[in-house]
Amino acid sequence: MCLLRLILRWMLLSVSVISSLPLFAASVDIQANVDSNHQGADQSVSKNITEGASAGSVQNYNFNIGYSSNYYHSIQHKVAVKLDIPDYSNYLITDKHGKEKKLTETSGISERKAELLLDYNLNFNKESNFFSIGAFSHLTNSPFAKRGVRGSYAHNFFSNTTKLGFNSIYFWQKEPESYYKKSLVSPYQRKETNIKAYRLGVFHQQVITAITKTYFEFFTGQRLGDRPFHLGADLQLAQVLLERLFARMELQYIRENRKQELQTERGYFTLLEGSMALTFEPIYDLLLSLSYGISAERELNSRNGKEIQVAADHYALALNYPYKKIEYKLQSSFSNTNTNVKNYSVSGGVAWEM
Repeated sequence: MCLLRLILRWMLLSVSVISSLPLFAASVDIQANVDSNHQGADQSVSKNITEGASAGSVQNYNFNIGYSSNYYHSIQHKVAVKLDIPDYSNYLITDKHGKEKKLTETSGISERKAELLLDYNLNFNKESNFFSIGAFSHLTNSPFAKRGVRGSYAHNFFSNTTKLGFNSIYFWQKEPESYYKKSLVSPYQRKETNIKAYRLGVFHQQVITAITKTYFEFFTGQRLGDRPFHLGADLQLAQVLLERLFARMELQYIRENRKQELQTERGYFTLLEGSMALTFEPIYDLLLSLSYGISAERELNSRNGKEIQVAADHYALALNYPYKKIEYKLQSSFSNTNTNVKNYSVSGGVAWEM
């Protein structure tokens, strides 16, 4: 909280100082999102690794308002306040006797609870160098309260056709008290309730031709006390097909270290995911995007030797249109797995350039 107070004081001071200087620009961004999950639990390896499981979450709402300012096109700072209203009605935990219970029945948490999150970021661009630092934290109590810091650096080479850099994030997160078995015959043990997590990545972005660009990232990370160490890679290709038609393809792979001991009831995850998006500009500045992706997750439980595979189809539609000083954004997505888990998401927002 002391760090957040310092950030807020610095932000207010910087706004009052630089807003009177030349070449200053600012914008306000407002977004709302509704996310619904039906007929099952969320088994996403990406969330398990980087955020923590959200099994049992049925319908979530969130609202974001952000402010950003630029000075001389080289310094930018952003601050955003996010209001989350998650649904904890079906989130299950296990007591020390092995009995599953609803989180809302054991902790006094209401099924729907408004939670506030503050996010701040400072970017600095100097010639061929780009620096970024940031911090984020829950401002209110949450069974999954999180706070952390992040940073990144990138350098451009060869007339900005090549970019090399790294990114990192480190955060702390609370987890509800729950228990698990290390083996089928062992007693129940308490899971870690104060998670420390990190993610480190190095990336290379390359302009191949005037119409082709590639991006490759190699990353690693771990949720200490919760998930095994993992390695991953992300490959993206962007291509101009026609004057007003653009394509983007992405392939991602993540694998957890199977030599590390499991510290929850979940097994070892492996993820392979691919997607393709087409963006069309029917009129000037109006962008319409359609995307389709497919993912395959495997979970190997070494305690009983069972392996579960969950495959999913992902569809998304997005619209982006800047008109005068206001940019309008609308996006919807739908996912369906072979285990009949369906997820719907709709979000929209406006950004106003002051």
